[in-house]
Amino acid sequence: MDEYDWAIQEAKGWLDVTVEWKGDRQLVDVCDPVRLAQTITSETGRLGHFKARRLLVVSGVTREHIASAISAIAHEGFFDPCQPRVSKTGAGPPRVWKGRSSPPVRSVGVTRLALACVWPR
Repeated sequence: MDEYDWAIQEAKGWLDVTVEWKGDRQLVDVCDPVRLAQTITSETGRLGHFKARRLLVVSGVTREHIASAISAIAHEGFFDPCQPRVSKTGAGPPRVWKGRSSPPVRSVGVTRLALACVWPR
């Protein structure tokens, strides 16, 4: 994307990006707080509820804000695959590791950070 494209996306307040992390690619919906509020209002009015997967809210939809946020949350397990834990008797409670709902995070590096637009929305 060139500067003009980034300016348009910043004004719109949203962008779908594909993130490559540990050999896996995931689509992430990125938006600013204003667009998020508009989307929530629209969806709850239309459907009665709002849901989102892989939603990232940044202060501004710019390359710098998105790259910074993705780098920060990658180390928190945001892009790790979610695998439900099911016991033999059915769904059990989530496992807790020392007061956390996920295993301890080891120091890992971002293998590749790729921002790519997904058009159209």
